[in-house]
Amino acid sequence: MNKGFTLIELLGVLAVLAILAVITVPIIQGLMEDSLEESKNIQEEAFEKAAESWAGRNAFSLPTANGGNISISLQTLVNDGFLETNSDGTITIGNSDEKYNLAKDCVRIENTGTATKTKYKYTFMENCSNPL
Repeated sequence: MNKGFTLIELLGVLAVLAILAVITVPIIQGLMEDSLEESKNIQEEAFEKAAESWAGRNAFSLPTANGGNISISLQTLVNDGFLETNSDGTITIGNSDEKYNLAKDCVRIENTGTATKTKYKYTFMENCSNPL
């Protein structure tokens, strides 16, 4: 009596494995993309918080008029000690190999308050023109 699997049984197992791969690979790729996007959003919120801290020390530089705004480059936030870079002097985007442009990417600080009550809005932006 021969023990082992027949060719049909082996092909059946391979077919089941192929179907599982077809179902799970796109799901896993989607989860990885979502994870990268979430990581990027958290990182950009950290840039905005760093700009808030910068604003606390540099209140004289903030826009005073409603609708006024300034842009603070990531490089300024690094130079002033509000952000840290990797050992190679860069900040990577999430868990990817892409990097933020420290000189061009910035946080825009906009005065959205009224004449009697100042309120600032902090927004991360890529490729700013003339950031501080």
